[in-house]
Amino acid sequence: QAGLDLRRVSDEEDVGEFNRDYDRAYGSLALRQLFGTGFRLALSGDWWSGTDQDISGLGFELGHDLSASVDLALGSYYSLYKYDLFLVTERDDVRTWYVRGRWKQSGDHTLDLTYEYEDADFEDYHTLRVEAAWRF
Repeated sequence: QAGLDLRRVSDEEDVGEFNRDYDRAYGSLALRQLFGTGFRLALSGDWWSGTDQDISGLGFELGHDLSASVDLALGSYYSLYKYDLFLVTERDDVRTWYVRGRWKQSGDHTLDLTYEYEDADFEDYHTLRVEAAWRF
């Protein structure tokens, strides 16, 4: 998988938090059935070009299916700009580490528990998220 984001603000006066110019190119490769049954590895790379800075980052996710209904994953990724929709803030230069557990209760229902540690420019953040999803 690969992609390119080109973001341009049409009016210079509108540039600010949550609204800025940047270019981002990314790619990922997923390997399934690694180390035998149930393991998978995804590797990703990013190149960000923002105001006065060009930064590249690497990411990964190592996952394992414990059973047909329980999945665990550990991973990390980089973001030049990361938006926190709960606190309505933007963080710059963020390395995120996470651990996620997913319980597939049925074909339509899942329950996720995710812990994230974010190493940002000026502060560190810890987030614990519980998500119940019903897909229809």
